Amino acid sequence: MSNNLVVQAFAFAYQAHRQTTRKATNIPYITHPLAVTINLLRSSILTEDLLAAALLHDVVEDEDVTYDQLIHRFGERVSSLVRAVSEPKSLADQHTDRRKTWKIRKEHTIDSLIGASDEVKILSCADKVANLADMVRDHKQFGETLWSRFNAPKNEQRWYYHSLLEVYKSGTNNIEKSALYIEFCSLVNQIFA
Repeated sequence: MSNNLVVQAFAFAYQAHRQTTRKATNIPYITHPLAVTINLLRSSILTEDLLAAALLHDVVEDEDVTYDQLIHRFGERVSSLVRAVSEPKSLADQHTDRRKTWKIRKEHTIDSLIGASDEVKILSCADKVANLADMVRDHKQFGETLWSRFNAPKNEQRWYYHSLLEVYKSGTNNIEKSALYIEFCSLVNQIFA
Protein backbone atom coordinates (compact mmCIF):
# COMPACT_ATOMS: atom_id res chain seq x y z
CA MET A 1 0.00 0.00 0.00
CA SER A 2 1.44 3.34 -1.05
CA ASN A 3 0.84 6.03 1.52
CA ASN A 4 1.13 9.01 -0.83
CA LEU A 5 -2.67 9.42 -0.99
CA VAL A 6 -2.88 9.23 2.81
CA VAL A 7 -0.16 11.86 3.25
CA GLN A 8 -1.94 14.15 0.78
CA ALA A 9 -5.26 13.57 2.58
CA PHE A 10 -3.68 14.47 5.92
CA ALA A 11 -2.23 17.71 4.49
CA PHE A 12 -5.59 18.61 2.94
CA ALA A 13 -7.55 17.83 6.13
CA TYR A 14 -5.04 19.70 8.27
CA GLN A 15 -5.40 22.78 6.08
CA ALA A 16 -9.22 22.54 5.95
CA HIS A 17 -9.58 22.16 9.73
CA ARG A 18 -6.72 24.52 10.69
CA GLN A 19 -8.97 27.10 12.40
CA THR A 20 -11.45 24.65 13.93
CA THR A 21 -11.42 23.13 17.41
CA ARG A 22 -13.27 20.19 18.94
CA LYS A 23 -16.66 21.07 20.42
CA ALA A 24 -16.35 23.21 23.60
CA THR A 25 -12.55 22.76 23.77
CA ASN A 26 -9.32 24.31 22.54
CA ILE A 27 -8.20 21.00 21.04
CA PRO A 28 -7.37 21.31 17.33
CA TYR A 29 -10.03 19.55 15.25
CA ILE A 30 -7.46 17.59 13.23
CA THR A 31 -7.02 15.33 16.27
CA HIS A 32 -10.44 13.80 15.51
CA PRO A 33 -9.74 12.66 11.92
CA LEU A 34 -6.40 11.33 13.17
CA ALA A 35 -8.17 9.32 15.90
CA VAL A 36 -10.60 7.93 13.30
CA THR A 37 -7.66 6.92 11.11
CA ILE A 38 -5.88 5.24 14.02
CA ASN A 39 -9.08 3.34 14.78
CA LEU A 40 -9.18 2.12 11.17
CA LEU A 41 -5.57 0.99 11.33
CA ARG A 42 -6.74 -1.55 13.92
CA SER A 43 -9.43 -2.79 11.52
CA SER A 44 -9.36 -5.79 9.24
CA ILE A 45 -10.88 -3.70 6.43
CA LEU A 46 -8.04 -1.46 5.35
CA THR A 47 -7.32 0.29 2.08
CA GLU A 48 -5.51 3.46 1.14
CA ASP A 49 -8.81 5.00 -0.02
CA LEU A 50 -10.43 4.18 3.31
CA LEU A 51 -7.58 5.75 5.30
CA ALA A 52 -7.73 8.87 3.11
CA ALA A 53 -11.51 9.03 3.61
CA ALA A 54 -11.03 8.76 7.39
CA LEU A 55 -8.77 11.80 7.34
CA LEU A 56 -11.18 13.70 5.09
CA HIS A 57 -14.50 12.49 6.53
CA ASP A 58 -15.56 15.86 8.01
CA VAL A 59 -14.10 18.34 5.52
CA VAL A 60 -17.26 18.70 3.44
CA GLU A 61 -19.70 18.49 6.34
CA ASP A 62 -17.86 20.97 8.60
CA GLU A 63 -15.63 23.09 6.37
CA ASP A 64 -15.80 24.98 3.08
CA VAL A 65 -14.88 22.01 0.88
CA THR A 66 -16.95 20.39 -1.88
CA TYR A 67 -17.21 16.81 -3.10
CA ASP A 68 -15.97 18.00 -6.50
CA GLN A 69 -12.77 19.19 -4.84
CA LEU A 70 -12.35 15.77 -3.23
CA ILE A 71 -12.95 14.00 -6.55
CA HIS A 72 -10.37 16.22 -8.25
CA ARG A 73 -7.72 15.70 -5.54
CA PHE A 74 -8.41 12.17 -4.28
CA GLY A 75 -10.67 10.44 -6.79
CA GLU A 76 -14.26 9.27 -6.96
CA ARG A 77 -13.82 6.39 -4.48
CA VAL A 78 -12.51 8.57 -1.64
CA SER A 79 -15.15 11.21 -2.31
CA SER A 80 -17.94 8.60 -2.28
CA LEU A 81 -16.70 7.17 1.04
CA VAL A 82 -16.68 10.67 2.55
CA ARG A 83 -20.17 11.35 1.18
CA ALA A 84 -21.45 8.06 2.60
CA VAL A 85 -20.55 9.09 6.17
CA SER A 86 -21.42 12.78 5.89
CA GLU A 87 -24.67 14.50 6.75
CA PRO A 88 -26.06 16.37 3.74
CA LYS A 89 -25.53 20.10 4.09
CA SER A 90 -29.08 20.61 2.85
CA LEU A 91 -30.41 19.05 6.08
CA ALA A 92 -28.22 21.20 8.29
CA ASP A 93 -28.74 24.39 6.29
CA GLN A 94 -32.51 24.34 6.76
CA HIS A 95 -31.99 26.01 10.14
CA THR A 96 -29.10 27.96 11.57
CA ASP A 97 -29.75 26.23 14.90
CA ARG A 98 -28.45 22.68 14.38
CA ARG A 99 -30.49 21.51 17.37
CA LYS A 100 -33.64 21.88 15.26
CA THR A 101 -32.37 19.44 12.62
CA TRP A 102 -30.53 17.03 14.91
CA LYS A 103 -33.10 14.21 14.81
CA ILE A 104 -33.64 14.51 11.03
CA ARG A 105 -29.89 14.41 10.42
CA LYS A 106 -29.38 11.38 12.65
CA GLU A 107 -32.33 9.51 11.10
CA HIS A 108 -30.74 10.17 7.69
CA THR A 109 -27.43 8.76 8.93
CA ILE A 110 -29.11 5.62 10.27
CA ASP A 111 -31.15 5.09 7.10
CA SER A 112 -28.13 5.54 4.83
CA LEU A 113 -26.06 3.02 6.80
CA ILE A 114 -28.65 0.22 6.69
CA GLY A 115 -27.64 -1.01 3.23
CA ALA A 116 -24.12 0.38 3.26
CA SER A 117 -20.97 -1.57 2.43
CA ASP A 118 -18.78 -2.97 5.17
CA GLU A 119 -16.20 -0.29 4.28
CA VAL A 120 -18.71 2.49 4.92
CA LYS A 121 -19.93 0.86 8.14
CA ILE A 122 -16.39 0.40 9.48
CA LEU A 123 -15.53 4.03 8.59
CA SER A 124 -18.65 5.26 10.36
CA CYS A 125 -17.94 3.03 13.34
CA ALA A 126 -14.34 4.29 13.58
CA ASP A 127 -15.72 7.85 13.67
CA LYS A 128 -18.25 7.01 16.38
CA VAL A 129 -15.63 5.15 18.46
CA ALA A 130 -13.48 8.31 18.39
CA ASN A 131 -16.47 10.45 19.40
CA LEU A 132 -17.52 8.09 22.20
CA ALA A 133 -13.97 7.78 23.54
CA ASP A 134 -13.87 11.58 23.85
CA MET A 135 -17.30 11.56 25.51
CA VAL A 136 -16.28 8.90 28.06
CA ARG A 137 -13.10 10.82 28.88
CA ASP A 138 -14.94 14.15 29.16
CA HIS A 139 -17.74 12.59 31.24
CA LYS A 140 -15.14 11.55 33.82
CA GLN A 141 -13.99 15.17 34.03
CA PHE A 142 -17.27 17.09 33.65
CA GLY A 143 -19.98 14.62 34.65
CA GLU A 144 -23.49 15.11 33.35
CA THR A 145 -22.76 18.72 32.31
CA LEU A 146 -21.04 17.11 29.32
CA TRP A 147 -24.42 16.81 27.59
CA SER A 148 -24.96 20.58 27.48
CA ARG A 149 -22.38 20.92 24.69
CA PHE A 150 -24.38 18.73 22.28
CA ASN A 151 -27.30 19.54 20.00
CA ALA A 152 -29.49 16.90 21.66
CA PRO A 153 -29.88 15.70 25.26
CA LYS A 154 -28.48 12.46 26.65
CA ASN A 155 -31.65 10.42 26.04
CA GLU A 156 -31.64 11.38 22.33
CA GLN A 157 -27.93 10.62 22.09
CA ARG A 158 -28.64 7.23 23.69
CA TRP A 159 -31.31 6.53 21.04
CA TYR A 160 -28.88 7.44 18.25
CA TYR A 161 -25.98 5.32 19.45
CA HIS A 162 -28.20 2.35 20.25
CA SER A 163 -29.68 2.63 16.73
CA LEU A 164 -26.16 2.51 15.32
CA LEU A 165 -25.46 -0.64 17.36
CA GLU A 166 -28.26 -2.32 15.42
CA VAL A 167 -27.35 -0.88 12.02
CA TYR A 168 -23.70 -1.93 12.22
CA LYS A 169 -24.70 -5.55 12.85
CA SER A 170 -27.45 -5.64 10.21
CA GLY A 171 -27.37 -7.07 6.71
CA THR A 172 -24.78 -9.08 4.83
CA ASN A 173 -22.26 -6.25 5.22
CA ASN A 174 -22.42 -6.30 9.01
CA ILE A 175 -19.33 -5.57 11.08
CA GLU A 176 -20.43 -7.12 14.37
CA LYS A 177 -17.40 -9.41 14.58
CA SER A 178 -14.91 -6.57 14.11
CA ALA A 179 -12.80 -5.28 16.98
CA LEU A 180 -14.10 -1.77 16.28
CA TYR A 181 -17.72 -2.85 16.68
CA ILE A 182 -16.88 -4.61 19.95
CA GLU A 183 -15.13 -1.45 21.19
CA PHE A 184 -18.12 0.63 20.04
CA CYS A 185 -20.48 -1.59 22.08
CA SER A 186 -18.28 -1.24 25.16
CA LEU A 187 -18.14 2.56 24.86
CA VAL A 188 -21.92 2.83 24.33
CA ASN A 189 -22.44 0.78 27.49
CA GLN A 190 -19.98 2.94 29.45
CA ILE A 191 -21.44 6.30 28.52
CA PHE A 192 -25.13 5.35 28.47
CA ALA A 193 -25.26 2.82 31.34
